[in-house]
Amino acid sequence: MTAFVFANNVSTTLSAAATATATTLSLSSSAGLPTLATGQIMPLTLNDAATGLVYEIVYVTAISGSNVTVERAQEGTGAQSWNTGDYVRCSPTAGTVAAINGNASNPFNVANATASNQAVPLGQVQANFAAINGNASNPFAVSNLTASTGVFSNIQVFTASGTFTVPAGVTKVKATVVGGGGGGAGTNSGYGAGYNGGGSGGAGGAAIGVFSVTPGTAYAVTVGAGGAGGTGASPPTNGTVGGTSSFGSFASATGGGGGINNGGSNAGSAGGAGVGGTLNVPGGYGTDGQGDNFVLGGVGGASLLGGGGRAGDSGGENGQAFGSGGGGAYGPAGNGGSGANGVVILEW
Repeated sequence: MTAFVFANNVSTTLSAAATATATTLSLSSSAGLPTLATGQIMPLTLNDAATGLVYEIVYVTAISGSNVTVERAQEGTGAQSWNTGDYVRCSPTAGTVAAINGNASNPFNVANATASNQAVPLGQVQANFAAINGNASNPFAVSNLTASTGVFSNIQVFTASGTFTVPAGVTKVKATVVGGGGGGAGTNSGYGAGYNGGGSGGAGGAAIGVFSVTPGTAYAVTVGAGGAGGTGASPPTNGTVGGTSSFGSFASATGGGGGINNGGSNAGSAGGAGVGGTLNVPGGYGTDGQGDNFVLGGVGGASLLGGGGRAGDSGGENGQAFGSGGGGAYGPAGNGGSGANGVVILEW
């Protein structure tokens, strides 16, 4: 009688290439490999690293260190030639599941599961294991298993300020907080000695972290507004600073600076900063506006989530991604682009 053996966390690569007829495979690691008794086999799935599209299932009949003796091309797969670095893992296959479930058409039988390394698939119920034990009236005393609670499976995106009430049973929340982008400066050729290029707005900073929360508690969420673009008056006005975003008192991110235009060429403004996150990311600088003989406005700074507005003849473009800066204006007269609003993304 053949018994399938599963081992947790066996996931490695080939340490040497193998031809389609090889019956011994060399693994990069022996971690987690079980000891096989007579009549026991362990399924392994091979997968190519180059494309991820080629597979072969093999059955391990003997293990010596990191070398395994295998029966090739199992369960309808074809024998392949494998390269060093191709993936190897131990996981349930259609054939092993059919055997566990007592599929009469499957040529393999499963021995009484007494060894500790007989894995129990998630989601199985007690009755499913009666066939394994060989006694339908006395199944394994195994409680129903559920998936780990340590995985984020929900997301809420705040594009405007509001309140987040923690759902029942949730004790950890991942927050991504991005401040508003700064507005780009305007332009007016009647100001100064000649044409001038408005500097662009900086991007909002960002803070990312996982925070402990209390179920049922309401936490304030603030989304910083994008800064307004400067006007094309004479003299032209500067863009305004983007607003600060925050998640409760856990993390915040300041907005990007507003673009300036003091005539001629003008420096782009700095980005905002993240505070309180495990990872705090500064917003990107806006680019400079060029004046005099070579006239261009600045391009808005890029935020964590993407790029800002481009410079524009007679009017800069608004920031595109959340928290990005507005573009500066150049030409006879025009307003700078507005910075994009920030955002707060919560996952639990």
